Amino acid sequence: MYRPLVFALACLACGASHASSLGEKCIGRAPGLADSLTARDYVNANRQLGPIMDSMFSPDTLKLNWEGMLHEDGAYQSHGAPYMVQDDGKDAFVRVPLKFARRTNTMQIVCSEDSGGQIDSLSFF
Repeated sequence: MYRPLVFALACLACGASHASSLGEKCIGRAPGLADSLTARDYVNANRQLGPIMDSMFSPDTLKLNWEGMLHEDGAYQSHGAPYMVQDDGKDAFVRVPLKFARRTNTMQIVCSEDSGGQIDSLSFF
């Protein structure tokens, strides 16, 4: 019960409470990407990625990664609200908890000022 409070306080200390316009854009992008992945709409998920990421994570690669998580972690159940991890105005790191039958994973996206706020990094852990 105290973990969320401790984590929230840690985020405040790293500046997460003062999201830049980049951070706000990035938080706004995260739910759409999570929704596309959970709906298994890999083409739409790929379209939401920035120019570097869309070539690295083709629809087939997204499908392979998502299906691998389903195989390892069980059926997808839900995802939580996106939250800011770090935002220095140049790069914004946003995470979304993804609940599966056997465990909860985290999707992290990074949006960069250099790309106009597009998703420049995508990872799951």
